[in-house]
Amino acid sequence: MEDRQPPSRRLSSVSDIPNFPARDLVHLREREARQEVSLGVDFTTANRLSTGLYGSGWAVFSTILAWLPWLLALASIGTAIWLSNYWLLLGTILSLLGPFLANPYNPIGRPFKVIALVAVAGAIWFAFTGRTTLAVLLGALALSYWSTWLMYHANQERLRRNALSDEALFLALFQDGKLGIRISESGESLWGPIS
Repeated sequence: MEDRQPPSRRLSSVSDIPNFPARDLVHLREREARQEVSLGVDFTTANRLSTGLYGSGWAVFSTILAWLPWLLALASIGTAIWLSNYWLLLGTILSLLGPFLANPYNPIGRPFKVIALVAVAGAIWFAFTGRTTLAVLLGALALSYWSTWLMYHANQERLRRNALSDEALFLALFQDGKLGIRISESGESLWGPIS
């Protein structure tokens, strides 16, 4: 990431950032702990870096979360054919709808979180009342939504925490425009790269 910056604009310290709301990274962590500032990291970058930055165990976990909706879609087709219950084919659509709605860049996805919570409750209720088809359909939607949501948010939180403890990583992300600071009191945001 650092190579994309012109040599004259490379930063060597957080204190080099103009109008930065903290003296250094330690001060930034203190301000964040007091909720005076918040740190935002690009979701796509967090997912991309998760495979190399957090170890192979996390990479496998993140990959499973990413593939789960596709596996659910395939399982819906197989189960519908095996049980001759073609209503279960709707599980394919619902399994693929979950990741679309859980994507943090989707403007209509945010209110869907409530619907995904209701889908979990509905799946459990229908399972206990013997309405298996409805339980499976709602479960496919809920599981695909929440696996995608967890993947995005867990990867972002890990990258955010790592950036707060590693100044080189923080500066690389900031200079590449993949990390920003929001000042709580004013609502002002500061995103790289530096112009």
